[in-house]
Amino acid sequence: MNIASPGQKPRLRFAPSPTGSLHVGGARTALFNYLYARAMGGVFVLRIEDTDRERSTDQATSEVLQSLAWLGIDWDEGPAYPLDEGSAHLPSGGKERGDYGPYYQSKRLSIYNEQMDRLVSMGKAYLCFCTDEELGTKRKLAESMGRPYVYDGKCRALTPKEREIRCSQKVPYTIRFHSSSGAPSNARELVFNDMVKHKVRFNTELIGDFVIRKSNGFPTYNFAVVVDDALMNITHILRGDDHISNTPRQLLLYEALGYAPPLFAHVAMILGPRREKLSKRDGATSIIEFKRAGYYPDPFINHLALLGWSPEDGVEIISRNDLKKAFQSLKFASAPAIFDYHKLDYLNGHYIRGLSDEKIIADFKTFLNSKTSTASYLNVPKIDDLLLLLRGHCRKISDIATELAKLLDPADKLVGDEKALVNENSSRSLYSLGERIFSENIDDPFISAAEFERFKEGAARELGLKGKAFFIPLRLKLMQSSKGIELNKYFEFIPRETILTRLHK
Repeated sequence: MNIASPGQKPRLRFAPSPTGSLHVGGARTALFNYLYARAMGGVFVLRIEDTDRERSTDQATSEVLQSLAWLGIDWDEGPAYPLDEGSAHLPSGGKERGDYGPYYQSKRLSIYNEQMDRLVSMGKAYLCFCTDEELGTKRKLAESMGRPYVYDGKCRALTPKEREIRCSQKVPYTIRFHSSSGAPSNARELVFNDMVKHKVRFNTELIGDFVIRKSNGFPTYNFAVVVDDALMNITHILRGDDHISNTPRQLLLYEALGYAPPLFAHVAMILGPRREKLSKRDGATSIIEFKRAGYYPDPFINHLALLGWSPEDGVEIISRNDLKKAFQSLKFASAPAIFDYHKLDYLNGHYIRGLSDEKIIADFKTFLNSKTSTASYLNVPKIDDLLLLLRGHCRKISDIATELAKLLDPADKLVGDEKALVNENSSRSLYSLGERIFSENIDDPFISAAEFERFKEGAARELGLKGKAFFIPLRLKLMQSSKGIELNKYFEFIPRETILTRLHK
């Protein structure tokens, strides 16, 4: 077959179906196409495949656009950018961009009908009046005999007069592509080179005459995608390998319509930590969920890019700009990639620690203010300094609420060994010592570093508590946890009265 020339300026596309949220797998497909287009000086096209009229919704379309905008994946051609995202990476609003529109399949019906009429006039497609019930019966019969179902070509044999009569009677019909694979004598092997899977073979005998237009007048996925990719001059199809079974039908349509097919690269799927299909049991799966959970787009893009691809130098922390430069080779891992939530947390935490003080304080405050249960934390004395102190304990923005709660509203949750460490005698002794030392300077709402040192020295001298024997029970009393910020820092932010109350409890 006449494959598109590798010397052409690359034109790649992402074509989501707006039947739900944009998930990790779709986002990675969009990213890989985007990065290769940017690295090779090509064009990245966004097309909305909304021909499934029962499941496609405007809300899902909007969410897909918002998700791509949040990720900073900007498209050169396609729908108008969302107006309300406020992403630093994208221009706001505007009109549909590009010379090959419309970029919504639901607005391209006349284009599909024109191409379908060509195939019918050439005898490469025909009207099929078979009912769903009739086809279902034949399918069940094939299954009962242990054979794959292949359409038997019944309506292909209709005469023009018979078709005319059925049309005049307004009998519903689909349009089928005449693949010439219904009979073994016409069977042939279809071979194509995939940039990931290498040489792929299909027996067209198992394809049959497939539907290219549904009875509601809308094209099927395989037909619409071929027409769109051909007329939009797409040179590379980079997608998940769950689409590889669609490729032989698409190649037959390219050939029938007289278009050169693009280069294909089918990338292995993304699995969850349990090496099964990524699901909500593993954690967030949609881009909107990750955004709401407090992840930043740059580290998320970093993690997504390394799911099945790696830069030549093997680095794991790589900036958006460096990714655009490095993604020049379509060499992908053949095995499925594992989505590692812990690694994503690490990358996001690393990114948080690299932000300016002003930026992270603003982002923490925005998150806290967005929830009734955490907005009151903004009134805590020295809140800006406290937020900076806790930054190092946060893997994502939403963690700040948990970290503040540990300090300001610790739950009474000690059990077992931890509870035993805070025994009654040590509790009384620490409280008595603390009350004596910390009550001397009652006018200062916070305990000074000097006062804490006197408290620590007194515990060692009078109570015989030092090292872990001092710090662990004290932490458990004050924070209900043996881990957390340094105690001397803790005393800087928690009021004197609160500390005495917790020591006494």
